[in-house]
Amino acid sequence: SEQSRLAELEEQAKSSKKGMWSEGTGSHTVRDLKYTIENPRHFVDSMHQKPVNAIIEHVRDGSVVRALLLPDYYLVTVMLSGIK
Repeated sequence: SEQSRLAELEEQAKSSKKGMWSEGTGSHTVRDLKYTIENPRHFVDSMHQKPVNAIIEHVRDGSVVRALLLPDYYLVTVMLSGIK
């Protein structure tokens, strides 16, 4: 069943010391999020139209998402145009 599969995965995580069972203080997992960008135009131009890795944190609707840009942890709102 699904419950037994999840329990097995939890045991694997515990034995591998992954996630909440990892050793140490956890200070290496703290993210310094940046909520504002001083010069947005310069920031966009610095990307040189290259793909940027991101984690989609929230989908408001079909054309607006909140994304966490990696590896610098900028939290931005992306508004897509031309979406119907």
